Amino acid sequence: MNFEHLKDAQVKIQGKNCIAEIFGILNEDKIHEFALEVEKYLFELNLTKTAIKRTFLVVIEGLQNILRHGHFLEDKPKVGGCLVVENEGTIEVFCMNNIRANEKSNIELIIKEINNLSPEELKANYIDELSTGNMSERNGAGLGLMTIRLKAGKPIDCFFYNINEEWHGFAMVCAIDKEFS
Repeated sequence: MNFEHLKDAQVKIQGKNCIAEIFGILNEDKIHEFALEVEKYLFELNLTKTAIKRTFLVVIEGLQNILRHGHFLEDKPKVGGCLVVENEGTIEVFCMNNIRANEKSNIELIIKEINNLSPEELKANYIDELSTGNMSERNGAGLGLMTIRLKAGKPIDCFFYNINEEWHGFAMVCAIDKEFS
């Protein structure tokens, strides 16, 4: 993965406290280790238990989405990244990976639709997706993004970087209130 294309992410975190980061090869064990590291730092920040739990769940779901839905060459390991950043009133989670260029508009549409739902509509859609099983062959259905949006309690932001005609870098950003109760 080429993280050179994520310059906007670097700009967005300048002047903020990066409390944890992981970049490179990802697998279940590395995600578990990283999640425990994040949880430890969040406790040190004296956040509410709810804010810690929600941030932890957003990190896990974001990295799981990279493993489940990211595109990788068959003979190459799965790569991606995650930054957890302390901001004034929030903890921001940046998850990054490569996507096929032709998937950009679909991802933007799913995130826009999820962001436009009220919390009640989002929860109802989430339950409906789970109960009807309208998931794609890759378990897409936006369930991971719905989970992230539900747990963050705020809209998901995203940005893309053109790597070449076939690939884009993708970064998803969400903020969780430090005082979430």
